[in-house]
Amino acid sequence: MQNDIVMKTMFIAKDVYTYAQEGIELKFKNGWFEEPPQMENRTGIIKGSE
Repeated sequence: MQNDIVMKTMFIAKDVYTYAQEGIELKFKNGWFEEPPQMENRTGIIKGSE
């Protein structure tokens, strides 16, 4: 019985991974993926240009 549980868990994990991968590809394709936060231009802020 234990081998059966491990095998079913592996199949479910593979399906979840495939589903997540398709979602990420869809986000990239449609431009929905958020850009990570960028570092502020501190010298520009101090000089007042930003």
